[in-house]
Amino acid sequence: MGNLIHALWAKKEESNGEMKWLPLLQHLEDTSHVCGFLWNHWLCEGQRRIISGENDEESGRRIMIFLGAIHDLGKATPAFQIKSNNFKRSDLDLELLERLEFAGARGLSDLRLADSRESPHSIAGETLLGKFEERFTNPQDISSIVGGHHGRPTNWETIDKQLLAYKVNYFQTETDNDPLWTLWEGTQRNILLWALKEAGFASASEIPVLSVPAQVQALGLLTMADWIASNTDYFPLFDIYSDEEIDTQSRYEMGLSKWFQTFGWSPDKSLESNQAFEHRFGFVPREVQKIFVDTIASCKQPGLFILEAPMGLGKTEAALMGAEELAAITGRKGVFFGLPTQATSNGIFPRIESWLASISQDDGVPNGLRLIHGKAHLNEEYAELTNASNVDGDSGGYEAFSINPWFSGKKTAILDDFVVGTVDQFLMVALKQKHLALRQLAFAKKVVIVDEVHAYDAYMSQYLQMALTWMASYRVPVILLSATLSAESRLALIRAYLMGMDVKTRKMLIDGVSFEEYLSSDAYPLISYTNGEKVRQVRDFPSASGKEIIIQRIEDGQLAELIDHVFLDGGIIGIIVNTVKRAQELAMQLAVQYGEDRVELLHSSFLATERARKEADLMQMLGKGEACKRPQRKIVVGTQVIEQSLDIDFDVMISELAPVDLLIQRLGRLHRHERVRPKGCEIPRLYLLGCSDQLEFDSGSLAVYGGYLLTRTQYFLNDKIRLPEDISPLVQAVYGKQELELEEALEERYHKFEEEKETLTESKERKARNYRLSAPYLEVKRLHKLTLHNWLDNPSEDSSEETGNSQVRDADESIEVIALKRIGQGYSSLFGDQTDTDISSMISNTSQAMHIAGETLRLPRPLCTPYRIESTIRALEQIYLEYFRDWDQSSWLKGSLGILFDEKMDCRLNGYLLHYDRKYGLSYQKEDAVGKV
Repeated sequence: MGNLIHALWAKKEESNGEMKWLPLLQHLEDTSHVCGFLWNHWLCEGQRRIISGENDEESGRRIMIFLGAIHDLGKATPAFQIKSNNFKRSDLDLELLERLEFAGARGLSDLRLADSRESPHSIAGETLLGKFEERFTNPQDISSIVGGHHGRPTNWETIDKQLLAYKVNYFQTETDNDPLWTLWEGTQRNILLWALKEAGFASASEIPVLSVPAQVQALGLLTMADWIASNTDYFPLFDIYSDEEIDTQSRYEMGLSKWFQTFGWSPDKSLESNQAFEHRFGFVPREVQKIFVDTIASCKQPGLFILEAPMGLGKTEAALMGAEELAAITGRKGVFFGLPTQATSNGIFPRIESWLASISQDDGVPNGLRLIHGKAHLNEEYAELTNASNVDGDSGGYEAFSINPWFSGKKTAILDDFVVGTVDQFLMVALKQKHLALRQLAFAKKVVIVDEVHAYDAYMSQYLQMALTWMASYRVPVILLSATLSAESRLALIRAYLMGMDVKTRKMLIDGVSFEEYLSSDAYPLISYTNGEKVRQVRDFPSASGKEIIIQRIEDGQLAELIDHVFLDGGIIGIIVNTVKRAQELAMQLAVQYGEDRVELLHSSFLATERARKEADLMQMLGKGEACKRPQRKIVVGTQVIEQSLDIDFDVMISELAPVDLLIQRLGRLHRHERVRPKGCEIPRLYLLGCSDQLEFDSGSLAVYGGYLLTRTQYFLNDKIRLPEDISPLVQAVYGKQELELEEALEERYHKFEEEKETLTESKERKARNYRLSAPYLEVKRLHKLTLHNWLDNPSEDSSEETGNSQVRDADESIEVIALKRIGQGYSSLFGDQTDTDISSMISNTSQAMHIAGETLRLPRPLCTPYRIESTIRALEQIYLEYFRDWDQSSWLKGSLGILFDEKMDCRLNGYLLHYDRKYGLSYQKEDAVGKV
């Protein structure tokens, strides 16, 4: 009779006549070795401190080695060992069962379990640990990590009933004095003893207790190690009939050498701020930049830093240099830079790439860099970086970067050391979603930078604040950037971070005043930060030269006269309105009056590739530098996309009324660069549309922003604004609680707006809490709370990145489709070189499939309303079955939906007629308004 422990399998595979397997002990040893390697060479110092707690780091390393060695204990059960990949047992299944029976598990081949799915191996592992050792039940820290290593920790109720209801799943019999029970339990206990010995623990009682934040980090690291050890490219399976002795050390070294590429970033603080800026960016820092970095450098326990400063002041470079300081002080090995949109992420990527290349050159070590959002593959700089064929040699400068394919997966990309992406990636740190520990592991390794913090509504702010709380529990330094942040938001963000350090603010006094009063300053620029449990601000900065902007309120009927006046001597006019429909109507009207060649339009309802082209054209035309081909006269009509991302410069600006912080963002595109202005445009002027003394605002603007902020903005906005001096006072006035002095007739309408806003805010916050994580339990006194049980209660069932992105934004559901043109029974691109070529048979070509995948368009809101979205999807699925079945064979197109326009660029879909125009984008109307065909 053989030894059952050596007959147990962890993985098996049968293909092309070959039968391969991986012994369970070997997989446990592989995983424990990977855990040890990641501890030594991948984790940052700050993470090691969190997991180790009050013990030395060697204790933390031994905990991880133990977890790697024990994580699949639940596979040493009959329920797992009788599993097969198909309904009918294969030759490999039969061979393995025969070996198990020979090792003593007689009758295992005949075992049929009705409830085997009730004891998945992760749950089984946790159950067995609790049965064998009291250390794993009080507290349930280690055991809940084992139970959650497939992405979702369980609860005590599930564990408690395992050995009451499903004994056969564990021991092949109901009777504890049966030799089979003794065999299985003895084997399981021996695996536990072996794991303890591997980790250097004489008994389970020696394993230190882990705090909840430490458990999350350990779970994330265990998951990562398990995925690496389970990758057969690194750790291959064995031929079932091979008698060759396994050289464990060589296997470990070979596997890790295939996965590991670089030791990564080792930040230091050898240069003072002036020298550091000159070395890294080639310029001497401005005062705000220097003070910001020096403030960080002066902190012994740096935490959260909020930098409020004007547009164009170099907040990005200040944040990057600050991140270098923070990484060196706190022991971090990467940076995440998050922005509100894909466009802003794309815009910042080249600057991050250049900064990181400089770091790599200094260290002589390449670094991993990722751009993460739904359209990252369309970014030319990123595509060029990831496609570089020789990243270690003479490859046009790309030796600065390490491209590890393992980090290219949707779940693993965020684990790379340096990541640029939309802020959703960070907000999902607080989303109850499968494999959340892996995401928290990724962020705990980095310095986190989030730009344009003012852009997040009440719903997103709930996730942002909880993400900050969790980051603080790991002592992760965070930099938040904004040009226009309200005091209320500032307070909430700092309070959230301090909560993660168990610091109470209700009775806190700072310089003799309350926490709230101290942080409500309207100084500008402003740095607010935490240093350990202390909260401080830097308010005194040298006065900087600014600009005064004249504000004039006008009616729609005055537009033509104003444009005519500007065009007498030439000028570039930017017109920003609040809805796509309004922008399209206005652009069409102006094109008739001034000619199509003088009117450009930009909004979110263009094809992704067309919008990118339009943005590039505008940057080339109206951007910075002598290379720009600036026309004498031009009108650019756009929506909020202009205020969010484009570095373009208008001589005159016309804008619809919007909340004051967004108006200020728009003003950042007025006289943005130093240049000689046309006659009559020497003084920056903002012409404001949509104001109403009677508070009767445009319905589109009301739908987007609500009447409360529009009312307060027009109330506090005077006929001139000084930038940057007036930014903070204006923002604090509009977002503050000061009562307005209105006529009695208007007060009722204003208070109705206020009630609507409060109701909407409460609704958003309540909705966010459905899937938002709770704050971490930070004490270690109450042992029953030191567990990951119920951590993801009521989680999002869909663990995909796309669903996660949508759940941290409170937008109406939207549907993105690939837009093509029908040609016979096939299709072509809408624009470009292939408009007359049927490309439906070419999708096996990778470049062709990538091109098609980029031709995306968001459907209009009426097609995505709650009462219509299901019928819209059914209609799209019908189109898919008729034209796009082959997309299932393409990794670029699988899962996508598409629509087909006819030769007139029309498409009928679920009761609506869609029309696409290359100049004006997507428009729509109800079919019954144009007649059905």
